Order: sequence, then structure tokens, then C-alpha cells
Amino acid sequence: MNQLTIGQLINAAPAVAKFESKVAQELIEAMTKSIEYLLEENAELRKNLNGTLSSTILIN
Repeated sequence: MNQLTIGQLINAAPAVAKFESKVAQELIEAMTKSIEYLLEENAELRKNLNGTLSSTILIN
């Protein structure tokens, strides 16, 4: 079993923090893109729904 000394852990901390920061940033970017996509889809659905409702009201 591999064991790290306190010194090794302290020395590794900046690299680990940098890696975690990069992963967090990539996750935030992916979530932002997903939210943007969902907002665009929502706007498109609302536009289509409004057109459908207007047609339905005019027909009735």
C-alpha cells in the first residue's frame, strides 16, 4: 500500500487544487452551455405554443 508523507501531501496540494479548479471550470462551462440550450429550446417551444394557441382561438 502506498502512503504519502505530510510533506508529499503538502507538495502535491497545489497540483491537486489546480486540477480540481480546472474540472470545476469545465463543469461550470458545460452547465452554462446546457442552460443556454434549454433557454433557447424553451423560447422556441413558447413561440410555437403561442402560434398554436392563436390558431386554436381563431378556429374556435
